[in-house]
Amino acid sequence: MLDYRDNKLTSAQIAKKYEVCPATLTNWALMMNVPLRGRGRRRQDVPTEQQRQILEYVQVHNYDRVGRMFGLCKQQIQRVVKRWKDWQKPSKPPFDPGDIIVWEGVELTVVSSSVHGGIVRDKAGKQSVVVSWSSRGKIPRKTGVNPDYVVKAAA
Repeated sequence: MLDYRDNKLTSAQIAKKYEVCPATLTNWALMMNVPLRGRGRRRQDVPTEQQRQILEYVQVHNYDRVGRMFGLCKQQIQRVVKRWKDWQKPSKPPFDPGDIIVWEGVELTVVSSSVHGGIVRDKAGKQSVVVSWSSRGKIPRKTGVNPDYVVKAAA
């Protein structure tokens, strides 16, 4: 129930981890008097790619024109702008090569990084391209630096 209480993993991820169905987690929480989670998805930390494009176009064009570009009404454009009014466009990648990150419960080493994504390597040495650091509105967290990678990069 610590995983459920910490609220770092979704109910589906916890259920998969313990090989039970999500409804079982709810029953366990009720039996242990743990407060149930709210409904709906978690709040996003960063805008989606389409929302980023809207925020860029709004700086140059009016809401009506941007709405026509994306097939939305100007009220929807205004909602996006209002939701992300305090968001700052990142100027540097969130991770450097050699950083160890936890991505959906798996520990990975960053090989190369850009503002939106990068290439990572798992412990077995397999490479995979990460399309976006903010997959499903969650950003992976850095847990350390891989000394083997840093030594190889310096050589």
